[in-house]
Amino acid sequence: QAQAAREIYESLGIIETPGGENFKRGYLAGQVEEYIRTKDYESAEECLDEWALALPADKLEGFWSLLRVRMLTERSLFGEAIMEARVLLGVNPWAPYAPEILLIASQCHRSLNQPGLARKILERIVEEYGESETARQARSMLDQD
Repeated sequence: QAQAAREIYESLGIIETPGGENFKRGYLAGQVEEYIRTKDYESAEECLDEWALALPADKLEGFWSLLRVRMLTERSLFGEAIMEARVLLGVNPWAPYAPEILLIASQCHRSLNQPGLARKILERIVEEYGESETARQARSMLDQD
């Protein structure tokens, strides 16, 4: 589905031509990370919105979603963070940041007193992303249960 969405963005002329994209992406990501670090969640949300408008295809790769999930988790909006994770994974389960997003979703389920769902996600990480560092973390968390 990610490729189909990318083609739609391209056909609508929403995706910019390469060049300034990397600078813009890096700048926006850095801003969001700083806003999260300083707990300025309103500014983080505004910056994420700006990023989504400027480079909508970035939502398909996962880093935008990872930062959004982190921001929502920091705000204790665990249900919203889980939903954001589901959106990305529904569109692109093999996004580079999927394992890390799943790990955060697992922690959100724990915060919502849903240990069974948290465990299922950890098992999924181990099964589907077994060679990643995040899978090693998930294995360790499963062993501690």
